[in-house]
Amino acid sequence: MKEKTLAIGVEAPSLTDWKNPPSLRELKQDLLDAQPVHDAQETKISEWLDNLNVTGKAKIKTPKGNSEIVPKLIRKQAEWRYAALSEPFLSTDDVFNCRPVTWEDRKAAAQNELVLNKQFNVDIDKVKFVDEYVRAAVDEGTVIVRVGWEFEEEEYEGTFPEVEFRVNPEFAPMHEYLMQLQKESPSQYETDVPEELKEAHELTMEQGQPIEPVIVGKKTETRTRTVVNRPTLEVCDYRNVIIDPTCMGNIDKAGFVIYSFESSLSELSKDKRYKNLEYINLQANSILATPDHATSEGSQTFNFSDEARKKFVVYEYWGFWDIDGDGKVEPIVAAWVGDTLIRLQENPFPDKYRDWE
Repeated sequence: MKEKTLAIGVEAPSLTDWKNPPSLRELKQDLLDAQPVHDAQETKISEWLDNLNVTGKAKIKTPKGNSEIVPKLIRKQAEWRYAALSEPFLSTDDVFNCRPVTWEDRKAAAQNELVLNKQFNVDIDKVKFVDEYVRAAVDEGTVIVRVGWEFEEEEYEGTFPEVEFRVNPEFAPMHEYLMQLQKESPSQYETDVPEELKEAHELTMEQGQPIEPVIVGKKTETRTRTVVNRPTLEVCDYRNVIIDPTCMGNIDKAGFVIYSFESSLSELSKDKRYKNLEYINLQANSILATPDHATSEGSQTFNFSDEARKKFVVYEYWGFWDIDGDGKVEPIVAAWVGDTLIRLQENPFPDKYRDWE
């Protein structure tokens, strides 16, 4: 079996053709400059948790021979709040209510309400998310949620009808109906009308004469279908999220947000967004060698020995940069492991905004 050799010490190729791309050193500098303010806030939250659990500095030192029992009053109050805050979200399936703005939006609002509630109740582990969110809010006074989207496709081979498109004046009423449906209910047109009929309608609009799709046989093709298409929500460890200290508590004004998480070559390889993975130095980038990252309990004492599953820390940078060198910043996302930049692109979200709330 041929062993895999990593290009250790070799400079990874550039990931973009931007005129003024950020260097890894510049991205890390933002991390270092924001670290003192982050550490100060982390210390405050740690003190709150010590008082909550009567541990650390909050633990009362009693003389020898006296009782060491300390009433956990803060903890008792917190326990009362957990259920009261969780109940409104866990006791109903209709978490989202969509209201139309105009009469044209009525059907779309009803459909969006069904989709949103289905995603929150089925696609997401609602109980786990709400419990983690409420406990973080009550215990730490800070909740950082990372939102995202999980999408996966696969290729499959199947038998499909072979269609010919022919001019047929008798098919004109059908195209009149499709034109009206497309105008009044675009969503219904997209979901209810067969693909061959949509294509015939487009040809009709282009050529100005009624086109009829006629099935003349069958053919075998390889097509792509969606396997996973759902939102994701993650309550982050506050110790692993560093926010631009100049935003003054308003994340909408933050110039960057940096999030560190644990991953492996196998996990990153499945995600096509990450490049230059062969340049990662696994020996020099172990989890325990990254003191700024708060590791999970399991990772403190265990790690895989094989390269595919061995865990390391990934830093993900969401912020703004003057990529064109014209003095105007654009939203970008970058990621690195150690001294290797594995992702650099413009913000992929439709609204060009970061995935934090």
